[in-house]
Amino acid sequence: MVDNNLPPESAARGLTDVQLSALVVQGLFGRYTHKIPLPTTPGDDSLPSVLILYGMNGVGKTTVLRMLDGMISLNFDIFREIPFDSCYLEFSTEDQLLVKRGKIGLNVRFRDHEVVLSSKIGTKGPQNPDHEGLVKEFREAFFRSIENISFNFVDTDRVKANLADQVDQDQRVLFDSNIQILKGQVLQRNRQSVPRPLATKVRMFIQEAQLDSQRFFGSGEPDLFNRIMEDLSNLQESVTSIDDMKDAFALVDKRDSNHRRLGLRPDRWDYDRLRKLIDRSVSSSDSHSWTVLSTYADFLSSRSDARQLIAERLESFEDVMNDLLVDKTITVDSRRGLRIMAGDSEIGEMQLSSGEYQLLFLMIAALTTRRKGTVLAIDEPELSMHPSWQRKLVRSLVRCASGAAPQIILATHSPDVSMDYSQNMVELTRTLS
Repeated sequence: MVDNNLPPESAARGLTDVQLSALVVQGLFGRYTHKIPLPTTPGDDSLPSVLILYGMNGVGKTTVLRMLDGMISLNFDIFREIPFDSCYLEFSTEDQLLVKRGKIGLNVRFRDHEVVLSSKIGTKGPQNPDHEGLVKEFREAFFRSIENISFNFVDTDRVKANLADQVDQDQRVLFDSNIQILKGQVLQRNRQSVPRPLATKVRMFIQEAQLDSQRFFGSGEPDLFNRIMEDLSNLQESVTSIDDMKDAFALVDKRDSNHRRLGLRPDRWDYDRLRKLIDRSVSSSDSHSWTVLSTYADFLSSRSDARQLIAERLESFEDVMNDLLVDKTITVDSRRGLRIMAGDSEIGEMQLSSGEYQLLFLMIAALTTRRKGTVLAIDEPELSMHPSWQRKLVRSLVRCASGAAPQIILATHSPDVSMDYSQNMVELTRTLS
């Protein structure tokens, strides 16, 4: 059914430039029309675009985000629950997804595909059961066209649900532990050593970004193959000076230790042996060996540069969290993903306050974002947060997504959230339809 399943997972998410460009809702609650431009990131710019929705209670800020979430996932429950006339979502490709309330159902159209869904609350699928084939074709055509878009909607309910999953996991761990103790077995793990859900997200980001850095960053590894071929074809022109070569190897070696701390896997090589080989090659004036060394320096530097993109984003995340938190520090852990310290004691995510957990949840959502094609929609991010955090919130999200160009959309009541981003604000007014 169109609105009966989760969107299919796609390896292409975040790899092309299709973005959301506008959302228009007419007759919302039978009263309001909202025309919302969704700023896109032009060219190869690696900075996120930011949109902040604000307005009086009741004008539909949260509802607009829920509509957006429902359209991207083809889950139209929200459209059955609230009064509206029509709603369309426009993409940078100029394609549109249109939802219109008809006399007998919800009319949904995309390109040359059109279906009529049941409009009754609590039901899903087509108004006419015989049209399930049309619905399937609609679904396949839509998800094919937006398979690169990665949409992450964060609201209070989802943060609470994530925390509830964590509580449930801890209870299962304690239950399993009691069983082991009853059996006379030595307990090898405790609550603190069990990976937490947010820590797991960080760990998975590190693993996935190493496998395919271009999925997460606007610039990935240089075209190393062509560079090597050029070097071997132009031996004399491609020779790197000894100082430049030594500097390149020294930089890679210096980075490697920090990359290991962050859970990144450097190449296996021996810096000391390589320095000795460079000295021998210089004394023997062996141009072929010199070219091989120069090409190998390019190889190591290229792969180190790709890892450095990941390292810089992880370090920005650490800096953001440790700038905002009081009496606690957070570091990326190579084994578990995250380590949270309160003084000399390690604590788990459950021991954070509600505001601290909300902050960590949001920053990890930004940290793990893919490059273009990612949308991070957040409803009332200011909840449980001190005003000093609210003022730094958008800047912190942008920093944690460094090297990517997601669309960040916020709905807020707090003027502090818009600090330094007043030009990115769109007011939803009480103007009648």
